[in-house]
Amino acid sequence: MSERAPSERLLRILILEDNLADAELVERELHKGGFQFTTKRVAAKDAFSQALSDFRPDLILADHSLPSFDGLTGLQLAQKKCPETPFIFLSRTLGEETAIESLKAGATDYILKDRLARLVPAARRAIQQAREHDELKRAEEALLNNMQKFQAVVESARDAIVSANAAGCVAACNSRAEVLFGYAAREILGKPLTLLMPERFRAPYLQGLAGFLETREPHVIGKIVELAGLRKEGTEFPIELSLSTWTIGGERFFTAIIRDISERKQVEAQLKTTRDQLTDAARLESVGLLAAGLAHDIKNPLAILQQGIEFLNSRIPPADRAGQSTLQEMNTAILNADAVLRQLLDFATLSSVEMSPGDLAPVVENALSLVHHKCVSDHVTIVKEIAPDLARVKMDPGRMEQVLVNLFLNAVQAMPNGGTL
Repeated sequence: MSERAPSERLLRILILEDNLADAELVERELHKGGFQFTTKRVAAKDAFSQALSDFRPDLILADHSLPSFDGLTGLQLAQKKCPETPFIFLSRTLGEETAIESLKAGATDYILKDRLARLVPAARRAIQQAREHDELKRAEEALLNNMQKFQAVVESARDAIVSANAAGCVAACNSRAEVLFGYAAREILGKPLTLLMPERFRAPYLQGLAGFLETREPHVIGKIVELAGLRKEGTEFPIELSLSTWTIGGERFFTAIIRDISERKQVEAQLKTTRDQLTDAARLESVGLLAAGLAHDIKNPLAILQQGIEFLNSRIPPADRAGQSTLQEMNTAILNADAVLRQLLDFATLSSVEMSPGDLAPVVENALSLVHHKCVSDHVTIVKEIAPDLARVKMDPGRMEQVLVNLFLNAVQAMPNGGTL
């Protein structure tokens, strides 16, 4: 079986050896073991240091004792320039203490020159370990890079992101969560997630967590729900929450993406108010149309009655006081009914307030005439005291008359046993 570097190129083996014959024995042994390689042999410190940079070896085989410097010094140089490269000592005599010292210093292995049969398996193991270490390092770097990218995405998110473990304790959060809830990350990491929710949500949350861990049946996970969050100072605010779950290393975690929807709720409330106002306006318009229709339907019969009264008045002599009194009462009733109809028509056609200076006295008189019948039937006596020099008032006469009528009727209703208005 041949050995190659991960890129399928020839292995580069740097041999630190002053004895050419020993170096050739080493190469022969490696060829026998199936290695495909190229070598560079050096014996001096400077040449060894240069080769570490230029040759960039995949494996270093070094004699422990050299005329110009020792193998431990070579090991130290190698650890500085290429610390990931496996380093195997070769020696004719290497005591146990020296061997242990070499391994502690960072050597991968040591081989006695009279036992080169161990070289191939030792070299193969060392190269394999170096490859695995390199792959692990690259995987760790890739993981770290991905984690940094993920963290950058999390930190740049406009929504709060909070993760909790299976015990319901906060495991991580982004800066937006700190701003939203008012806590620094160090204040909530490791604390129960219930710290961020109002009291009324805590028991249901703990029950749901326990139920999911037991049955793995999601009720909220994967859905968007509206709840309430609790800030550090104790105020609540509406939130929209999306919950997901994941596992790493056999441990389960839950991540919530949380959005403050306070502004949205305010807009929704404003829209509801506007919608209700439009509904009321539409209802009032319908009532107005109905009132206009009723006023039109009743006004015609009243006109006929008025004509009848005028006809009877021409037939009943003035001396007939009883007849004249009855006609007067009928005429007054028709005038009152006509005033009510005019009020209905005003209500039906009233679209805007038209403010202008005017006399308040006639408006009061008209309002009192509209409630006169109600006062008589409820045994309420009307007493009028209107100053002759009453100042003019800026008003809408129709609107003012409606206000006064409402005030008068409320006063009459407050006197069930009669009284004075």
